[in-house]
Amino acid sequence: MQAGSSTLPARVILIVEDDHISGMILRDMAARKFPGMAVYVAEDGEAGIDFCREHHPDIVVTDINLPGISGVLMAGEIKRLKPDTKFIVLSGCNDTMHLQEFAAIDVQDFLVKPVELKQLFAAIQACIDAL
Repeated sequence: MQAGSSTLPARVILIVEDDHISGMILRDMAARKFPGMAVYVAEDGEAGIDFCREHHPDIVVTDINLPGISGVLMAGEIKRLKPDTKFIVLSGCNDTMHLQEFAAIDVQDFLVKPVELKQLFAAIQACIDAL
């Protein structure tokens, strides 16, 4: 996990992305767009859950297909830890099965990769507005 900021402010975004370079790019871009929020990266579902146990992020941006624990299982566990967590799901495919699984977790947005930053930032802003 790496931080976009050295301290945890009132609001935290966690990006869970198994592609290291993509995760770092998303983190850096989100930290620039939302300077009042700390942006962190976890590279798998287990690391995402561990981060949430300690830091309780407000928003989680996650891939579905993660090594080990899937994004769906991770999101369910995070919702049990902090029910008001907002989720934005990224996927390489527009799969109705995954949409149904995430609907049960109350996902704020489901974006198909490759994600346009404008679209992702709008989804993050909608989550911030709902906090």
